[in-house]
Amino acid sequence: MTEAKLLLDEQIIGSKEYFKVLGWEVTDVDKVGLRNTSDDVIVEFARNKNYIIITKDVKMGKKCDLASVKNFVISDDWIAKNVDKELRCRLK
Repeated sequence: MTEAKLLLDEQIIGSKEYFKVLGWEVTDVDKVGLRNTSDDVIVEFARNKNYIIITKDVKMGKKCDLASVKNFVISDDWIAKNVDKELRCRLK
């Protein structure tokens, strides 16, 4: 799909196979030996290896922003808005 590589944070490791099916190069903090590691270490790893961090941790997302590391935060409000949008589309 793209040259971008995704690094999944602990909260969404279970989504890894779905990203693979969609064509993404993806790994997770467990696979690279960073489970239960500080956000700062994970952010630095992502910067050095050119990963985009996918997380549910808003604080990690802010740390990524400060360190100029690409990231996407899957927040509860984002989930609700997107599920709402999809449901409304399907129920028309």
